[in-house]
Amino acid sequence: MDGEMLWSRWGDLTRYMSSALIAFRRESRLWGELEFDDPKSVTIGLKAGSGKYQVKLEQHRSVMQDEQTLFSTVLVSSYALAEGAAGFRLQKDAASLGGIETWGSDLLSCNARSWDDVPEGKSGAVEVAVVRNYYAHGLSSMNERSINRLVAVGNSQFELGDVIILDAEKVTRYRSLLKDLLRKGGIRGEVNP
Repeated sequence: MDGEMLWSRWGDLTRYMSSALIAFRRESRLWGELEFDDPKSVTIGLKAGSGKYQVKLEQHRSVMQDEQTLFSTVLVSSYALAEGAAGFRLQKDAASLGGIETWGSDLLSCNARSWDDVPEGKSGAVEVAVVRNYYAHGLSSMNERSINRLVAVGNSQFELGDVIILDAEKVTRYRSLLKDLLRKGGIRGEVNP
């Protein structure tokens, strides 16, 4: 994946997150403003091809308030893009890249840079990877392996058993760290946005 393709897809994910937040919040407000005699009995649905989806209104509203799934999806997708672009630049397949500690170092090295050139350095990058893994692998709390990985790079952000809650600010920060690592690693092209 070349830089232009990466940054085009990156921009798509940024817009997806922002537009989905607008839609989720508007949809939740809309249904919350309507008055029903028995809201728990209301079912809504839609036709999709030859099938039909139906859901209780209270379940639909609950989904519209679940921003964690949206944020985690954007983070996991952003990380996958970053890892794929690094593999392309390093001419390695994903299975041989190793963790961000390895592929990030290799990427920076091939552009005569180091972790000192990246805001929050290796510590911040490993935090992104650990949080991505937390969501990608369905963890319920921080485990010992994740804590050890963070401690190895001087990051004491989390403790064993912590539950990670993503919000727009954290996802934006993590994506910014990945974006900066890629740029310092020599992956060019238009960033949109």
